[in-house]
Amino acid sequence: MLIRRLSFCFLIVTFLFFALVFVERVRRFYVESSYLQCEFGTNCGWIKRSETAIALNGNITAAGNGSYAAFSKVFTNSVKTIYLNSGGGSVEEAIKIANVIKVSGADTVVTGACLSACSNYIFISGRKKRISGVLGFHGGAVSIYRHGPRSPGFNVDYAAALAKEEEIFFNSLNVDRAFIDISYRKDRGFVGHRYDFYAPDRNILERFGVKNVTGGQDQIVLGYLRIFDYQKGGVPQFGEGNNVVVNTYLRSRDSKHVSDAVDENVEYGF
Repeated sequence: MLIRRLSFCFLIVTFLFFALVFVERVRRFYVESSYLQCEFGTNCGWIKRSETAIALNGNITAAGNGSYAAFSKVFTNSVKTIYLNSGGGSVEEAIKIANVIKVSGADTVVTGACLSACSNYIFISGRKKRISGVLGFHGGAVSIYRHGPRSPGFNVDYAAALAKEEEIFFNSLNVDRAFIDISYRKDRGFVGHRYDFYAPDRNILERFGVKNVTGGQDQIVLGYLRIFDYQKGGVPQFGEGNNVVVNTYLRSRDSKHVSDAVDENVEYGF
């Protein structure tokens, strides 16, 4: 009887321990994910942490605290580390910022969430890159130029120029941007499913040319995010792990029979 009671107590303690770990990881994510906090107008934009570190909290914007101009005010040659918490934003501003970081040799670190233009350009521009949170992709400038949305007011010339800038940027890093196009599919490459973001692991990133990545996607936070419905105002759903289209593309590339990552027979978009 005593052994049974001790076993039961052990199970309860173990359950509570892992429950507390889970709650703490999620709590930390929301504390650090300032892009969510910035919806309420607090602690947003580029900030200086120290003489050698700056941080982006919130969206990348064409003007204001999240812009290239704001970045230029806090960035100096002394900056060695750039911390990222952003839901994305302006592609044009992000590419300009990323080109400066690339030349500087500064490192980039995700400490909450880095999505869309944050992941596509700013994160991968770092000399060394560390994921300590969630990194999510869902297409880029070339993807949008190829597939729209061609809504009223869509500027084809501007989209073409931005796509060219993106191609130059990826080529300068020797990165195969095919995974960006795949992540613009409605299913993000997971055939038969629909996700808002693709969260690849560092091994996949390395195979596409995104080098010097340490850390990894926070599995607890990713699991938590998946229970929300983005279309109903919750947090975006993520797809990660084995990706059907990514794996097919890599196999064909490695066997020298490269297939186009873009498939006109599927739906694309955010």
